[in-house]
Amino acid sequence: MFHIAPMAAIDDGKLDLIVAEPVSRRRVLALLPKLMKGTHIAEAEISAHRIRQFSLIADAPVPSHLDGETQPMQTSFEVEILPQAMSLL
Repeated sequence: MFHIAPMAAIDDGKLDLIVAEPVSRRRVLALLPKLMKGTHIAEAEISAHRIRQFSLIADAPVPSHLDGETQPMQTSFEVEILPQAMSLL
């Protein structure tokens, strides 16, 4: 339903990281239809980055999900794309 990273390609060896700056609730409501269509990328508060790895450190433990599974609360995340690490038929 939401096209958060409409330019993402599953086979390019990159992670499409979408960052949204803090916005008001009113602005969130204005952005939602664009997020659903995938046209939010051009908005001033949104930036897109094609990366292979990143680290995220939070001030306090935060909830997270990995492939739809709830993970234990944590403060540090290391993400890295390993191109061609897995073959799919």
